[in-house]
Amino acid sequence: MLDDLVEQRIQSSIRCGDFDNLPGRGKPLELGDDSLIAPELRMTFRILKNSGYVPAEVKALNDVFELECFIRDLDSASSERRLAIKRLEALKLKLGNSGCFIRVLENRQDYFRRICRKLDKREIE
Repeated sequence: MLDDLVEQRIQSSIRCGDFDNLPGRGKPLELGDDSLIAPELRMTFRILKNSGYVPAEVKALNDVFELECFIRDLDSASSERRLAIKRLEALKLKLGNSGCFIRVLENRQDYFRRICRKLDKREIE
């Protein structure tokens, strides 16, 4: 849903030439920017990243997202959907008990709603 809307906006911007004169056009992206990480932690973070380490909270948030997508695609009356919803609730409860992760989830959902409202307003204008 949001992916389709975003893709439509990107394609529309490409057709209008909005991306033609961006700074850095034709140059490789700087994907290793770690300027927001404290200098004394940069090497450690780089080693962890290069070895494929994913923090537990990031893994859990990805699991929640995947479960939400899975549930959305299931028939509303199916037993598989009910089981997936129970797993999702348990995961969110576990995240909530472990600190601030539930706030991250709530903020992501709020952010998603705000983006949808903003894009809907642009559609009307």
